[in-house]
Amino acid sequence: MNIPLYIRLLPAAAFRAWFTPPPRTPRLEAAEGVERSEIETERGTITALDVGEGPVVLALHGWGGIADQMAPIGRRLAGDGYRVIAPDLPGRAGSEPTDLFEFVATVRALVQETGRPYGLVAHSFAALSLRLLGDLDGANPPPAAMVAPALSVVDSLATFSRRLRLAPWTEAGLRRRLQEWNPAVFEQLAGPHPEQLGEAEVLIVHDPADNQTPFSTAATLTALRPRTRLVPVEGGGHNGILAHPETLDAVSAFFARVGSKAVRGDGRANRAAAG
Repeated sequence: MNIPLYIRLLPAAAFRAWFTPPPRTPRLEAAEGVERSEIETERGTITALDVGEGPVVLALHGWGGIADQMAPIGRRLAGDGYRVIAPDLPGRAGSEPTDLFEFVATVRALVQETGRPYGLVAHSFAALSLRLLGDLDGANPPPAAMVAPALSVVDSLATFSRRLRLAPWTEAGLRRRLQEWNPAVFEQLAGPHPEQLGEAEVLIVHDPADNQTPFSTAATLTALRPRTRLVPVEGGGHNGILAHPETLDAVSAFFARVGSKAVRGDGRANRAAAG
């Protein structure tokens, strides 16, 4: 990657780059044939992959991702008796500069139109958003499967600095600017903070060799938090893990276990929960 020198050297330029998603990503073959819908919300029209029928599971891509990445999980859960909606959100590849608050506000607007989701699937950066989404309409947070999750903004800063080859003073200046931008949220997202996910059942699927989001932070959260299970998937990588067979099996089994009561008339989910 050819990183302009001014970004590597100037904290102000690095700060702008932090909020700028990477260039547009081609649509993925895995999403071919999956229906797309346009959902009107108070924040405008949201385009989403929309597959299956049943209780709604929202599948949220990460920073620089696209909805297409969630298609393999969507197909699998649709076969288990769920309707999976995977929206293109702020922060997607090729979109305008934005931030976590815009991401969260858009998800909330989507929930207003589609109803409180039965469950959530969050990839990478989207896992951080779950901690700001809160309980969604006053109920306990829904079950969440987090795939290669970003669980600490400090981890994300280290990855960002390494990827852009920032000078040490640039990294330090960027961290200071991010802390000053919103001190409360920086502190809230600076570590795993297991209490922030309430009573939700949580599955974490992560490649131990992931070079973008540390497996060690996922292991720490799992050790600290009840109702949390960590499934290592070796060789998945950070993005490829979304389509890895072991990931699909783990996510399917998770929702079968926590969601059999929500799936009406679906024998597979009920049999899996019983087994």
